[in-house]
Amino acid sequence: MPLQPELALSPELGKEGSLAQLNLIKSPPEPLDIFVPDANLIIRSSDLVNFRVHKSILAMVSPFFRDLFSLHQLPDSEFVDGLPLIKLSEHAELLNTLLSLIYPVCVAIPDSYEKVLNLLAACQKYDMVQVQSSIRTEVSRGCFPAPVGTEAFHACHRIQQRIDARNGKCSSSDVGTSHDV
Repeated sequence: MPLQPELALSPELGKEGSLAQLNLIKSPPEPLDIFVPDANLIIRSSDLVNFRVHKSILAMVSPFFRDLFSLHQLPDSEFVDGLPLIKLSEHAELLNTLLSLIYPVCVAIPDSYEKVLNLLAACQKYDMVQVQSSIRTEVSRGCFPAPVGTEAFHACHRIQQRIDARNGKCSSSDVGTSHDV
C-alpha cells in the first residue's frame, strides 16, 4: 500500500479544530492512534516517515535505546522541530507495528508471517526481549499470522541471512532452519 504524504502520526489540533500537519515527510500506512504532544524524540524510518516518541518509553523496553540515550550527544545530531532525530534502517510499516506493541494503543497486526519475522528481527536488533516474547505469544495464540508450508522455511531463511549479515557472519544453507529470531 503506497504511503500518503503529509498525514500526521501524532495529530495536533490546529485552527478551527482541524488536524495540523506535524512536519512529517510521509505518514505510516496505519497511523498509531496516539497523541504525543510531549514527545522528546523523532525516529525516522528508512522510507522517511517520522514518528514522535518518548525516549523514556523506548529506554524502558530496549537496553539498546537506553544505552544510546545515555550518550551525551546522539549520533547524527540532527533535529526536527527542535527534537533530536534518530534514523533507523527499518521501514515505516514495521516501525509502526513495533511502536503499536510498545504504546498503549491497538496493535497494528502484520499481514504475513514474513512481516512477523521481520518484526521479531527488529526486536532482536533493538534488544526488546519482552516485546519479542509478546509477539511469539500472539503467534502461538493465532493473533498474528503463522507460517504455512514452505513459507515458514523460506521466511526463516531470509531473516536468518539478514541477521547473519548484520552480525558479520557468513550464512550457509543450513542456517535457514533456525528459529531463534
